[in-house]
Amino acid sequence: MSLTRFDNPRHLDNAVRQLTKWQRRMARRHVRGLPVHRQSAGWREARDQVRRLTGLVAQRRASTQHLLTKQLVTQFAHVAVEDLRVKNMTRSARGTQDSPGRNVAAKAGLNRAILDVGFGEIRRQIEYKAERHGIQVTAVNPAYTSQTCHRCGHVDRKSRRTRSVFECTRCGHATHADIGAAHNIKHRALDTTTDHESERRPIRETTCR
Repeated sequence: MSLTRFDNPRHLDNAVRQLTKWQRRMARRHVRGLPVHRQSAGWREARDQVRRLTGLVAQRRASTQHLLTKQLVTQFAHVAVEDLRVKNMTRSARGTQDSPGRNVAAKAGLNRAILDVGFGEIRRQIEYKAERHGIQVTAVNPAYTSQTCHRCGHVDRKSRRTRSVFECTRCGHATHADIGAAHNIKHRALDTTTDHESERRPIRETTCR
């Protein structure tokens, strides 16, 4: 069985340099206490550029999400997704004054990447489009999908060598980590459904990381 991996287009990362430049310029030119209509022309220019760039990122993200979800529901009879709790995944690692967090900057970057993909919106679109096309959607428990060998079933966090490399510490099976996780998600979806009619056509799980 062949699998297709959809790379994360990273729309926000592609615009972050220009966006940061205009956000800093906007902050430097802002005069505290003045209403918006009395701010300088330079401040208004920077504000307009920030709006334009954020709108462009949102449009590109929405376009990618619609194209991807349409492709999934029109090509496959059964789509499996991880039952992700995005709100919990993107909690701040800053902590409190008494108990400060660790690796705050790295966690903040991960949170931005997760939100940029829009997992919740992708799932919402898959579910309503699946209903229109009459296909099945199964949400599975995401626990350890990227740490489990889909060949022998062994679970070990050390098998996830790097972000993209998976090599089972028991049987030695090696694959791309996202591909291995996709196999596990598929197997869990098939285990939880009683409708085996969908097995006649491929089941697809999508990863954007």
